[in-house]
Amino acid sequence: MATGIEIVNLALTQAGDPYVFGAEASAANANPRAFDCSELVEWVCNRLGVRPVMPDGARAQKNHCQMHGTLIWDIDRAIKIPGTLLFRMGSSPTTDHVAINRGNGQTIEARGRAYGVGSFSAYNRNWTHAAFIPGVNYRIPQVVTPPSAPPVDWAAVRRYGAAQWLPFVQALINNAAPLGPTHGTQGEIKILQQVINFITNRGLKEDGVYGDATAKAVVDFQSFFNIRDVFPGVAGAPTLFVMACILMNIRDGKAT
Repeated sequence: MATGIEIVNLALTQAGDPYVFGAEASAANANPRAFDCSELVEWVCNRLGVRPVMPDGARAQKNHCQMHGTLIWDIDRAIKIPGTLLFRMGSSPTTDHVAINRGNGQTIEARGRAYGVGSFSAYNRNWTHAAFIPGVNYRIPQVVTPPSAPPVDWAAVRRYGAAQWLPFVQALINNAAPLGPTHGTQGEIKILQQVINFITNRGLKEDGVYGDATAKAVVDFQSFFNIRDVFPGVAGAPTLFVMACILMNIRDGKAT
């Protein structure tokens, strides 16, 4: 289903075309030569496959919207919605006019011979009707994009001097035992997440779950300092006690 934004964007591709009253534009033609006001609306709808089919003529288009129950009585509201239509019904079909809202206070329309196809203010134009186009989706999808973790602040880590504390790290690795059957207890993992966040600004969720984000943060940390995995064969499995000690000692400036 076409969206209101798609209606606007396709109409904008014809900006600069001349206005010719009674012009006909085939949906098969990606770049017609000329438009009148209703032909631009009809061409855009047909080109995008909008169903029910939009008729020709501004008055017929207003009646089409009215028949399908899509008239918008608040014209100011309609002006703020991309892809809605604005109508000015005159004393006869030859004086009727239709424009497409861009949603930003402007239209895209075939305004007349003196203007051609272009963008114009939607305000103070004596519109008599507004409408959604039947068969067009005007709902704005609520896409929830999880915030990306900030980059590791390796400069902050470097200032503690990796070369000075790597022997300390190796000693911990040699003497530590794994926490829990695989990755440690929830409390221990939460400590690990907290100290990684404190040192590297990683932005991990401190939930005590050794998920993909935590595993990746640990792998990045190990890779940066060339720390070998303590348990080969277990994906991303360091000794959490070791990692926590390393990070807390970095935090406190005691990794010497």
